[in-house]
Amino acid sequence: MSERREPSLSRFVSGRDALERDGFVVFDHVFTPEELGEVERLADLLLGGTLPVHQQRRLQQFMGDMAPLEGAEGNAHDGGWRQPELEYASCLQPGLLDTGVFRKCRQMAKALGGQVSRRFDHLIYKLPNSRTATPWHQDAAYSKPRFAGDATALHFWIPLQDATAENGCMHFEPGSHRALLRTHGQFTRRTGEKGFQAAETEPAGAVVCPVQRGGLTIHTPQTLHYAGPNVTLETRKVWIIQFARFGAVRLKFKQLIGLAPGRLRG
Repeated sequence: MSERREPSLSRFVSGRDALERDGFVVFDHVFTPEELGEVERLADLLLGGTLPVHQQRRLQQFMGDMAPLEGAEGNAHDGGWRQPELEYASCLQPGLLDTGVFRKCRQMAKALGGQVSRRFDHLIYKLPNSRTATPWHQDAAYSKPRFAGDATALHFWIPLQDATAENGCMHFEPGSHRALLRTHGQFTRRTGEKGFQAAETEPAGAVVCPVQRGGLTIHTPQTLHYAGPNVTLETRKVWIIQFARFGAVRLKFKQLIGLAPGRLRG
């Protein structure tokens, strides 16, 4: 078994300039195939429908589907709109926190953001030939009050395979994090939950950010971003982790009041 080594932090510290200038940064060759395989096995257990029925019922409270109720291209209820997702995946399956991917992300977050800790994470599976795009938005639009986006937070977007323009890689508008929060409108997801999308549908100067397997993108909550549909024959799998100051305290509080789950029980 190969010895685990901590990542070289000097490489990631250099990403601070890009985060401050553009609001996002792309890193290549961070994770090994074995490390990504650890995450994918656990993620597939959660979203693959193979858990016992009582555990699947427990997941339902934190599962969603990004597809809108009505889409411009037809009936949003057919399979071509599927994009299952699971919030607080590592609370339900703490084994994700023991993976090399999470260990490296935690080190990177501290190198880039200082004393930050995990406050949220999210699995998204964009299924083959899914017509669903994640609309242009800023994550800070989900903050309450809306103007209270956490400037200390860093959002890690980790594809478990190559992320391309064809399967829904990230797009960013450079510098959008330095302006006021954009106007956002609500849309209704298939689950009945509300999502937010920016009024500006295709910002000028947007940058497409394909990432080879083993890399990731990191952005701030104020950075305007988008992910397109998956027009390939393979599922696009992504693990998203948010780090912020006092993140662990906030997460524990949410668990205490029932807004975040505990571990799945056998």
